[in-house]
Amino acid sequence: MADLLLKLGPVEFRTARILGTSGFFLAPDGYEGIESGADMRREDLDLPVAHGSYALGGKLSDRVISLSGTAVADSPEALAAMGRTFTALLADGGRGLLKIGQNELNLWTEVGLASRTKFITDGLDLKAADFQIQFTAADPRLYGDINRFGPVPVGSILTLSHRGTFPASPRFTINGASAGGYTIGGPDGKQFVVTQPLVAGIPHVVDFRNKRLYVNGVRVLGGVGNATTWLVNPGLPTTVVTITGGTATIAASVLNTYI
Repeated sequence: MADLLLKLGPVEFRTARILGTSGFFLAPDGYEGIESGADMRREDLDLPVAHGSYALGGKLSDRVISLSGTAVADSPEALAAMGRTFTALLADGGRGLLKIGQNELNLWTEVGLASRTKFITDGLDLKAADFQIQFTAADPRLYGDINRFGPVPVGSILTLSHRGTFPASPRFTINGASAGGYTIGGPDGKQFVVTQPLVAGIPHVVDFRNKRLYVNGVRVLGGVGNATTWLVNPGLPTTVVTITGGTATIAASVLNTYI
């Protein structure tokens, strides 16, 4: 079994159990959806008057994570308190950050509650209970450490990379002044064009993950002339030509991204 530690709010789930300790301990087969990937969805479109179908690309579905095992406490009262805390996880319908530690790798994903949480006490042992909980991650990717690059001035080149296993979306921070906006150039002639003026002392953030522009931390509706984005492949440096326009600098961050 992998040495696994998961944390959501005040609750920690572990695979490793030390005799005499209390907590939530996963069964040997009590975690699913972490080491495996997500389902693939694609549209099948038959070729007219021919064998087979068009080779259309696919997209990953939500990631479903299921956890089950045994909760152990020092007393029946402590077990009851553990149960109340456990059944309250994401019960308001919101989302939370699930942190995943496996060996030396630390990952995270945002999840919501997918089904009814179960916490069933053992009639023979009042200090133990069986538990089961299921989450859904709308974004099936798992994220790790941040890689930072720059800042560099206009005319310079940033070379981006990350140590994950899946293409990642970069995030750019732009500082300086450019009354006519600026252009972030990428591989194969791709361009992300911002028409919103850049004012000294008020940074812009361009997030390729959602194609949004933030000015001084506030999302701006509009202000983008061309929202063409690109991804940073795992392990392979992606050259990004920085800003053209004004007297600006650009920095980038890329999360190690896994699937």
